[in-house]
Amino acid sequence: MNFDMHTHFIAPEFVEAIRKPGSPWQAKLIKKGDEPWIEHDQGYSYPLTPGFHNTAARLADMAGKKLDMAAVSVSPTLFYYWASPKLALDVATITNDALFALSKQHPEKFVGMGTLPMQSVELATKELRRCVRDLGFKSIQIGSNVQGVQFDDPGFLPFFKECEALGVFVFFHPYYVGTKEMFTKYYLTNLYGNPLDTAMCVASLIFGGVLEKCPKLKVGFTHGGGFFPYQIGRLKHGYEVRNEPKVNGVHSPEKYLHQLYFDTIVFMDKQLRFLVEMAGADHVMLGTDYAFDMAEFSPVDFVSGAGLPPAQLKAVLGDNARELFGVGSAVGAAGHS
Repeated sequence: MNFDMHTHFIAPEFVEAIRKPGSPWQAKLIKKGDEPWIEHDQGYSYPLTPGFHNTAARLADMAGKKLDMAAVSVSPTLFYYWASPKLALDVATITNDALFALSKQHPEKFVGMGTLPMQSVELATKELRRCVRDLGFKSIQIGSNVQGVQFDDPGFLPFFKECEALGVFVFFHPYYVGTKEMFTKYYLTNLYGNPLDTAMCVASLIFGGVLEKCPKLKVGFTHGGGFFPYQIGRLKHGYEVRNEPKVNGVHSPEKYLHQLYFDTIVFMDKQLRFLVEMAGADHVMLGTDYAFDMAEFSPVDFVSGAGLPPAQLKAVLGDNARELFGVGSAVGAAGHS
């Protein structure tokens, strides 16, 4: 089975809601040429490609990419951390209910990853429990920070403790770094800003003691872990020679690798081989970033052509994600090899 663990979704109900004038969602549907775009009051503006909200288009694209199954998570443009907690919860509820419906309509193709209003730990924890207990989700996707507040902030620890207790896999996605002046040119908001955002998130979870205090928590990171895997030696050296990384009573960064998972969106085979060697083949999973233009367009061919040994290739293409998301081996057994 070829399992794509990193894809994005915009609920059709949300799309229909923002078509109407006076929508409360702080977003509207506009046209640029013949193409529909979503424009948020907050600042995001992006094309609404069919794969985000049209199931038939998504299934056709999966077939063309030789993908048997996918974990589906909200587009990070819909985290709504900038909005009121109530509005963010409303968007999360719409999205989670739509993801649940999608997974029920096509259980052999999709599993849902919940989204939460992280600017309110109380509301986020309540919606987390609903996602797990009522909707059956085994994972959530959240931003790499909440309006600049990193997850080493003590206020988030009860939330991560709850994730650990529920056995939920937490997948972190970069969250809007475009306000930094140095990233304004050349699309560096995404090209450099996103992997930096991810690396900051990993370091905060490690040095902030979150992983030390939640030893059974499993966490995942987009885009091959951003800059983190390729600078872990620097973090380790800094831990050894400086006092600052030790202030929370943590171990050296490599001691937490068994809790970390990464997708394959690195675009170069040498980089993928390094990631597998560094993290372990059982901690790397095929991902695409569908339906954005920064997605990996030929994911199975890319991973298959990276020169991984057969057992590692099988794990990365599907076995790891199937285990993490609780998908039976029978599902997709007749799919692509």
